[in-house]
Amino acid sequence: MKRWIAGRALALVLTATTATAIAQPLELKTPAPESEKPSPPRPLERDIRPMQPPVPQQPAYVPGLSDETDSGTRYGLSGWTAPNPPVGSRGAANPESSGAAGFGFSVEWF
Repeated sequence: MKRWIAGRALALVLTATTATAIAQPLELKTPAPESEKPSPPRPLERDIRPMQPPVPQQPAYVPGLSDETDSGTRYGLSGWTAPNPPVGSRGAANPESSGAAGFGFSVEWF
């Protein structure tokens, strides 16, 4: 019986001590704000990465390996810029590329 009373007394003391520890107010203090210097303005995205200039996509014929008819039709070996169409995600393609070089036989008529 003495153990039971001693156990209950210990439990009562611990409960009272814990309750008073929890009930104490918590004081939070924030540090004083530091004086921030204004940072210089950042350049705009369009100034960092301007649009690529348009590239001519007409074929450039190789002299000696191309010819022109009387009606103005040109044919022969030529090189041109194959356009880079803006399809898909930005990560899948290179949006800053104007296109790729293309070579082959071409015919141009008006």
